[in-house]
Amino acid sequence: MAHNGSVTIENVSGLSSELVHACALASDSDGTIASTQWLINGLVVATGTSASLSLSVGTTTVTFKATDNDGDSSSTSVSINVYSPVPNNSPPLVAIIDGDRSIGDTDNAAGELVSLSGSASDNDGEIVSYEWLVNKPPSAGIDRDLVNGIIAGTGVDVELI
Repeated sequence: MAHNGSVTIENVSGLSSELVHACALASDSDGTIASTQWLINGLVVATGTSASLSLSVGTTTVTFKATDNDGDSSSTSVSINVYSPVPNNSPPLVAIIDGDRSIGDTDNAAGELVSLSGSASDNDGEIVSYEWLVNKPPSAGIDRDLVNGIIAGTGVDVELI
C-alpha cells in the first residue's frame, strides 16, 4: 500500500459511500506470491494488487494480505477516513424594524435614547447571536471604516444613546 497509517478522502459523490481505488505491491525473496487479498473487518472484499472499494462515510481499516507459494503470509493495514464536506453556508437574512427614521432632540443634550428592534432568520442553520454596530462620527480627520462599527448592544432589541 502506498500509505501505512491513515488516509483522509472527501466524499465527492454525495452518497453514503465513496469509491476508493487502492493498489499495493507484494514480493517474496525466496519464492513467488501465490495470492493477494484485500480485507475489511476480516472479510475478503477483493483480490489482486489493486481494488476498487466502496467505503462508507467514516473510518474503515483496509488490510492488504499477501501469501507466498510456501503458505507464509504478511499483511499491512491503512485507516481510510471518508468524510462528507460541509455544505455551503448561506448568510442569515437580517432586517431592522422601522430602521430609517429621524429622531428629534428632546432635551437639548448630547445623545438621544433610541429603541431599535431587529429580526433575523437562517435557512440553513440557526441564529446564535445578535450584535448592533454603531459608527462613531470621524474625529480629528480620522475616517472610520463604515463597514466595521463598534458593538453598541446585543440581542434582538436594544436601546442606544
